[in-house]
Amino acid sequence: MARKNSTPVAQGRRILRVAFCAILFVSYYLLCQHDTPIISPKRNDNSLSSETIGVSGGGGIGGSSNSVSTCVVMLLSDRDDDLHNAILAITSFDHHIQDNFTTPVLIFNEGNIDMEQQQKLANISTREIMFPYVNFSAYPPEFDPQSEPKPAFSKRSKFGYQQMCRFWITRLWTHEAVGENCNTVMRMDADSCFWEDIDAGDPLPGLKLKDQVYGANEIALEDGRFVHGLWDLTQQYVKENHLVPLNSELYHRAGDTYKKFGRLPSFYNNFEIARVSFFRREDVMNYQTMITEADPFGVYRQRWGDAVVRYLTLALFAEPSEIDLKAVPTSYAHGDAKWARGLNRGCPGLPIGMLD
Repeated sequence: MARKNSTPVAQGRRILRVAFCAILFVSYYLLCQHDTPIISPKRNDNSLSSETIGVSGGGGIGGSSNSVSTCVVMLLSDRDDDLHNAILAITSFDHHIQDNFTTPVLIFNEGNIDMEQQQKLANISTREIMFPYVNFSAYPPEFDPQSEPKPAFSKRSKFGYQQMCRFWITRLWTHEAVGENCNTVMRMDADSCFWEDIDAGDPLPGLKLKDQVYGANEIALEDGRFVHGLWDLTQQYVKENHLVPLNSELYHRAGDTYKKFGRLPSFYNNFEIARVSFFRREDVMNYQTMITEADPFGVYRQRWGDAVVRYLTLALFAEPSEIDLKAVPTSYAHGDAKWARGLNRGCPGLPIGMLD
């Protein structure tokens, strides 16, 4: 937990701030419990009785595994191109990761991936595949999307991209599907893939050391248009809560970068490995909840992204030894023409007949 330098003068302000963040977190956690699942393929009843209903690979139907493990997590729409990409991503994972098909895949969605689409995804693998529901029509209690002007950045819908960022910053960690099934999550975007086999000695999709809380992709720079107010708010939060950032190198790098260029570093987190217990920790959740659930609602109004918030979260609350800065394998690629550790590689198209 981050170290604190308490002073009597600011003690009252700190107590009020912590209490406010705690109230936000509890309210937000209770709100997340209203997420309901979509039912699994071949279930003809229309009841939505639990948070997650699993789909076993190879066409079999099953419930949640009720076991704690490493999970692969995706956030997926019902668009045909996204579904095609997800099939490629899961297929490449099956072919190149030496896990004996024991790692479940959680495909978070808005409830619009129908039974036929679920079954196609389930049929491509013998590993367990589940389809937890995320309610993207739910917003923070004090934020009214209808009264807000159209944001400077939008994608697919008015606040669709911002809701995606909010999911990866906070909602993932409080979701019942993660709490019941995962102690570690490996994120893969749908348009990601692995090119070649991972060494048998590599613990992927888990973390290399038991004390680590995060396995990082490359460090990138966030566009200056999308960080307005974030660094100032973070500095204010540090001051009011008397925090001493545990990773001073990452924290000072952020401050120096913002001062010189008006930008902030970020973890390129289309690939990441994360310890669930760390991100659910009270001090970590208080910061993350403050970012997504409270005024000034920078995720919605300024398009603060999950990648830059992830970087700042780890700079504040994780020791250097707890972060693996070289977790991404050389065979990983993202997008049509994206590098994998400096190599000009992209994910290839789907084999003919894959969706037949």
